[in-house]
Amino acid sequence: MNRQKPPWRAFSGKLADKLLDAGNIVFGALIVGQLLGGQPFNWNVALIGLFSWLGFVTLSFILVYLSRGDE
Repeated sequence: MNRQKPPWRAFSGKLADKLLDAGNIVFGALIVGQLLGGQPFNWNVALIGLFSWLGFVTLSFILVYLSRGDE
């Protein structure tokens, strides 16, 4: 029997790509921005940026894994 895929699988690849982009923007704003800003480096903000980036990347990989299903 040919089952239809859930509707969220149609755009899951694009969403995963945009989550990676969002993670890179967060990383750039919170970590690289501090290095270029000329003010003292704040480790708390850097850790927030790092963990946010890891969160976005993890969500992206989970989304790709779930969208593959039983192919």
